[in-house]
Amino acid sequence: MSKLSELEPKNLELVKVLLKRAGIKVKENRYFLSKCAFVQDDIVVLNCWYKGQIKSEGENIIIHQRLPTTSERVSARSKSVLDAIKLAYEKNLKIRIIVLKGKMGNAYTPSNVSKRALDSMPWSVKTYNENTGKCVLMRDVQADNGSRIKNPILAAMRFKPTANQDELEEKTQELLLSTPLPEKPAGQKAPKKVETKTLSFKCDPKVRAYVRREAHGRCELCKERAPFKTDKGIPFLEVHHVKPLAKHGSDRTTNAVGVCPNCHRSLHQAKDSDERREKLYRQVKRLKRE
Repeated sequence: MSKLSELEPKNLELVKVLLKRAGIKVKENRYFLSKCAFVQDDIVVLNCWYKGQIKSEGENIIIHQRLPTTSERVSARSKSVLDAIKLAYEKNLKIRIIVLKGKMGNAYTPSNVSKRALDSMPWSVKTYNENTGKCVLMRDVQADNGSRIKNPILAAMRFKPTANQDELEEKTQELLLSTPLPEKPAGQKAPKKVETKTLSFKCDPKVRAYVRREAHGRCELCKERAPFKTDKGIPFLEVHHVKPLAKHGSDRTTNAVGVCPNCHRSLHQAKDSDERREKLYRQVKRLKRE
């Protein structure tokens, strides 16, 4: 049994971030503000309003959907929802729901989203009537974060071992968000070693040494001392490029800072990473390190 309150969004997350979490491939520079439905490679994602559309009925959390019938005029947004639900019904697919909170609009007034989150549970089409346009979607509380989106074989493939560290962390976070947590895994007694090919930027060691020396053994973000010293007695700090090299940032002292490993990871993965990077940018600009 689940409670409606479990679905209430706590933060306003980007749609593209939630779509990635649901398994949809999204280009980094794409933003989605008005679409109601997303379909890609048998993955179906719908935007639905907390309490406005999502209701609690007995022990179940459901959505009563009134879809336009063939005799009615259908807007592009309504048709996208109609097609997505019909596809999920015909192919027996699970649906992921992006839960919206705020002011739900109508034909005359626009919607105002204040908070947004991806439900950790998949949903199913329980009833569907093509003649009346009525259908019921139900939250599957027995599923484990959508890993049973089609069947156990696909679930195993979805979370199979990988040597790609970015993919590994993404899948780990997805499992950490599951409710309930998956059962204790068997793991691997002897993980396979694979050869990987990666592209890296050539960086100047003189720049790295200068930046770390100018930090005087303290993280330039949290201001704490380096967590340890190397075997040569040097305070250990990592060098972070304020404007990423992948986005045409320079490998110069004016674009680099010395940070502790914890803060370095936070600049890339923390929820407030944008604010942290902006803070560093202001610091570097103020220092005008040459």
